[in-house]
Amino acid sequence: MESLVVSGLSQHQLRRRVAKGEIFKIARGLYVRRKPEPIEVAQLLHQRWPKVMIAGKSAVEIYSRSAMTPPLEVAYNNRLSSSEWFKAQRTRQRTFYEFKGIPVQNPILAALEVDEKRAITMLEFHYRSVRGKAALERDLSSISRVPAGTKEMLRKVVHGSDSEAERLVVRALRRRGMKVETNHQIGPYFWDIVVGKIAVEIDGYDFHKAEDLATFIKDRWKANDATLRGYTVLRYSGSCVKRHLREVVQQIVGARQRNPDFSSYAHQSVWDWHSLLVGEPYEPIRG
Repeated sequence: MESLVVSGLSQHQLRRRVAKGEIFKIARGLYVRRKPEPIEVAQLLHQRWPKVMIAGKSAVEIYSRSAMTPPLEVAYNNRLSSSEWFKAQRTRQRTFYEFKGIPVQNPILAALEVDEKRAITMLEFHYRSVRGKAALERDLSSISRVPAGTKEMLRKVVHGSDSEAERLVVRALRRRGMKVETNHQIGPYFWDIVVGKIAVEIDGYDFHKAEDLATFIKDRWKANDATLRGYTVLRYSGSCVKRHLREVVQQIVGARQRNPDFSSYAHQSVWDWHSLLVGEPYEPIRG
C-alpha cells in the first residue's frame, strides 16, 4: 500500500494536484496516486487508524462474500470525517472478526444498516453452519446495547441451515405458529428440522445421487435411532419443497398435531399428483 500513498508534497502541491485529478484525497493527510478500490480504502484507513472497522453495508458484503462496492462504510471510536471514498460512523462496540487483517463490525450490528431482506439473507448465510445458533448467541451477547427492533429481526432469521429448501420450510412452519429447531441433535445425529417430536430431513437429488454406501447405512440407522427415541421421521426431497411446499408443511403440521388429513391428495399415490412425476410444470412456491 505504501506505493499507492502520496508523500513528500506540500499542502499547496497536494491541493493543486487533487484539483487536476492527478492524485486523490482519501482522508485528512491521506492522498493516493489512483482511484482506490473499497478494500484498499479500508487498508489505508486501518494503517492510519488501526481501530477503524469495516461496518454497515460494506461489512454485510464481506459476510455475504459478495464484491465490496463504493463508498466504503466504516465505524470508529472517535470522530472521523467522511469523504467521497468512505462513510464513517462512531461506535463503542468491539469486534473479534477480521477480513484481511482489518476489524469488521459485528454482523448483527452491520445488518441493521441495510434493508431487512438483505440483512436476513446475510445473517442466514453467515450463521448457516451447525454451530450457527451458538455463533449468533455469542455475537448478540457481545453487543453492549442491543438496538430496538434487533430481536424482532433475528426471530425471522433461519440459522443453522445451509439449504434454501430447509429455510423455506422453517419459515412456512413459523407462520403456522410452530416452534422450530434447525440442525437439532437427537442422540448422536443432527436433523435438519425438528418440531416437537417430529424429525424432518430434506435432501437434494444430487446429494443422494452421489451417496456412498457409508452415507446410505448412516441414514438408515439415523432414522431408526430417532424412531426408537419416540420421534416421527419425515423425509422430503428438495424438489418436493420447491414444487409442493404447502403439502410438505401440511404433513409436518398434521404430524405435530397428531391429526394428519388422510383425505388430502398428498396422501394419495404420489405418482398421481407430484408435478415432477406426472411431468407437469410446477407453480411458484406456496405456503
